[in-house]
Amino acid sequence: MKKSCVLFIVFVIVFSSLAYAGPIDAVKSWGIGKIIGLVLALGINAAVFMKIINTLKEAGEFFALLGKSLEDKKLTSKEISSIIKEGKDVFNIWKPTPSQYK
Repeated sequence: MKKSCVLFIVFVIVFSSLAYAGPIDAVKSWGIGKIIGLVLALGINAAVFMKIINTLKEAGEFFALLGKSLEDKKLTSKEISSIIKEGKDVFNIWKPTPSQYK
């Protein structure tokens, strides 16, 4: 199952990049500019995909902590600060530089 998901993701990234760079049939006539464009498109798609995956992972951790904290129907100040920290982690992935994570 995991292997098929990875193959599907690679398939989507490659063909969306090819669609961005130009038609697949025209690969033979590409110049250096289109090849560089394809490489950049592949890199950008992969980077955005990894940010989305990390966002989903952090959101899962946030909801797990939130569920655990709300289980007893009482929130302590320590639990609230943990929830806030996990909530910030979800959005920190999309900040441009690590220095802004503080």
